[in-house]
Amino acid sequence: MLPPTFAALAVVALAVLPGAVYVWSFERTAGAFGANLSDRLLRLLGVSAAIQLLAAWPEYGIYRLLRDEWPNLAAGQFALLWAAFILLVISPAVVGAWTGWRSRQKRDGRIRDVLGRSEQAPTAWDHFFRSRPNVYLRVRTVNNEWVAGRFAKDSYAGGSPNATDLLLEETFNLDRASLKLDKPCGYMTFIPASQIAWIEILRPRSEDGEERLHVA
Repeated sequence: MLPPTFAALAVVALAVLPGAVYVWSFERTAGAFGANLSDRLLRLLGVSAAIQLLAAWPEYGIYRLLRDEWPNLAAGQFALLWAAFILLVISPAVVGAWTGWRSRQKRDGRIRDVLGRSEQAPTAWDHFFRSRPNVYLRVRTVNNEWVAGRFAKDSYAGGSPNATDLLLEETFNLDRASLKLDKPCGYMTFIPASQIAWIEILRPRSEDGEERLHVA
């Protein structure tokens, strides 16, 4: 027979763990902006409730099999309990990572609104950099100096509510007259948020042309 204290702890863990794992996995992939404590709590409870509705009968069957054998479980019974626990942890983690990825890719808006977040990015900066674009940047600093580099998968841009620092994975020389990108320098560049005055975003298009957007 399961001890009452252990049974109560197991019920609480089974009730909240799936939702907690989902929220952690989603925000790890998509970011945490646009969500406060109440949003996270409601999302946690909602996902946990949905998973418990789907898993109620299997959980009840496992409980019936194990309740009279605890703590002297056979190897097969322990393996069944272990597999059920792993499933309750892995499945919300996978769903959270998937919906977070779809959110960053700006796909499946209806699914994202239900399982993720419906809020828009809080700033144009977050909206642009959340999808980790592959672009070239020309950055004018507050000292009126120009820095150019490539922003791609190994780069990083800080986001709300933190400082909007930039880490460019590849730095380029600039022609001082035309401000066209020249040869790569072979090193990364970190630009603190306090030093950024203006950014020009150059989207790779062809060898003889480029698309330019201005972001103040």
